[in-house]
Amino acid sequence: STSLNDEEQKQPATRGELVSSLYEMKGSPKVDLPEVSPWPDVKTDDPNYAAYIWAREKGVTFGWSDGKFHADAGISRATVAALTYRAAGSPAVQGVSSFPDVKPDSAFYREILWSTQQYVINPDFGAFNATDLVNRGQLEQMLFNFQNRAQ
Repeated sequence: STSLNDEEQKQPATRGELVSSLYEMKGSPKVDLPEVSPWPDVKTDDPNYAAYIWAREKGVTFGWSDGKFHADAGISRATVAALTYRAAGSPAVQGVSSFPDVKPDSAFYREILWSTQQYVINPDFGAFNATDLVNRGQLEQMLFNFQNRAQ
């Protein structure tokens, strides 16, 4: 069951929400917080600062190439695949993609393959649609699937 109402489920999901949720799923482990944020757009008093630092320390995400974290940025299906894969410890992946829009030279190929093999993301209509943005209801389902995936 969801904790979000119908309107909230339709809202765009964000990088900050995804990272914070992954951190909580890991039990919100203690991290040594730097006195200066590694990102100019994240303040050290941000309520999710520990989650963002944890994600950086664990290699889940380092932010964007512009040096910022972009906590409020929307997330694509490929982003969810990449961050959940890394949060799972970047396990070995075998097989090939059956999706016509996901080729071996596609960005996040390994991560997308893993996320579909583990049923974290269940594509519709035979395509993965990597660049489609995820809403909060979809993210909630993907995180439920991530937490309950086959090990």
